[in-house]
Amino acid sequence: MLLPLGACAYLTTKAIGVVLDFLEGFATFLPIERLGGVVLAEMVALGVVLGISFALGLVVLTTLGKNLGGWLETVLLRLLPGYDLFKTLAVQLIGRRDEARGTPVMVRLAATQQVGFLMEQNPSGELTMFVPAVPALSVGVLHFVDPDQVERLDASMVQVVNCLTGLGIGSSTLQGPPRSS
Repeated sequence: MLLPLGACAYLTTKAIGVVLDFLEGFATFLPIERLGGVVLAEMVALGVVLGISFALGLVVLTTLGKNLGGWLETVLLRLLPGYDLFKTLAVQLIGRRDEARGTPVMVRLAATQQVGFLMEQNPSGELTMFVPAVPALSVGVLHFVDPDQVERLDASMVQVVNCLTGLGIGSSTLQGPPRSS
């Protein structure tokens, strides 16, 4: 959770620096240098960065912006290892359930059951399962299993992630009622 915030802070700081460099020549035209102890040029740079960010946010809501975002995701972001997994996890962590990939499941493998994520259904009918190596969600094993080996969990993504990163604490909330033999 801190990594995206740190990345945003870093990028914002760099953007303000770029705008400050650009405004340096115009700063001599400002009537005052400081306002309340803050350099006025820095306040203007922050305002420009926030204004550009707001405008880009509005553009992303348009059809053109959505198409451009989809193109950037397809061409650039999918080249990053693990992007699809982290996107799926992030989408489900914020509560969107329309993504079929990354659905929390219990998969039966030999004599054990493991919590994992349904990634996709293959043309052969088999399911592609990702079973993370606890507590690291980004490392794990892929299994290709028959659908009868998989049980969808009636648990939120947040519950599953907390259980996995917590070394199994809370696993009783993930399992359904006991099976009759």
